[in-house]
Amino acid sequence: MTAPDDVDPIAASLRRQFSPPALDELHERIAAEAGRRPAPPSTATSRAPGRWAVAAAFAVAAALVLWILRPPPNPKPATPPIPAVTEDPEAPVLVPPTRARRAGAELDGFLDRGDRLPATSGALVAPEVCDTEAGHPQLIADAGIVLVGECGGMTQTPCAAHDLPADRAMLVRLASGEHAILCIERPWTDPRPELPEDSDYRVFRSELGDYVIYEVTPASGPEASQLLRL
Repeated sequence: MTAPDDVDPIAASLRRQFSPPALDELHERIAAEAGRRPAPPSTATSRAPGRWAVAAAFAVAAALVLWILRPPPNPKPATPPIPAVTEDPEAPVLVPPTRARRAGAELDGFLDRGDRLPATSGALVAPEVCDTEAGHPQLIADAGIVLVGECGGMTQTPCAAHDLPADRAMLVRLASGEHAILCIERPWTDPRPELPEDSDYRVFRSELGDYVIYEVTPASGPEASQLLRL
């Protein structure tokens, strides 16, 4: 029987040229090829920027939502109807308005608003008199001045409840029909009221026995305080 190589010499030559190498030689070639190629970048490193970008986007979105949903700022409190603060000439600091200016502002505001005091009848006695042997100030009857209302004294209605800085106060109607206030003070409760510069009223101070009397009136002079008697 004739051998295949003898029958086809060309096929035999091709098999010799393209026959696979030995196993050891193949391993050596694979190792050499692997050493020439650089290592691929780490999968964790290549994915890190993506995670940071997502986290940053969520942080920006959360901050935007909090800014939109923030509560509105509290409105500024209303300015109280008292004189502005003044600077104490004795010290370089701001101090509250003096008692005299505050008292004057409250008296002016009471008359300007047309406020009223509780109506009274009969003679009222002050709860505490300066001189126990003396009487207490009362208006002369039928003198043209009408007592409209009163606070303090024995009325059981403190004047502070009506924003009046007085120990005892009388609201009177003058002969002109306008209203005035008579403040009856003891020396140790004297507020020495100072009306605001733009006030439409005037304040007149006088003394009656051990009492200090203030008449706050739209008139050019005192009328009601001259009709007070002990």
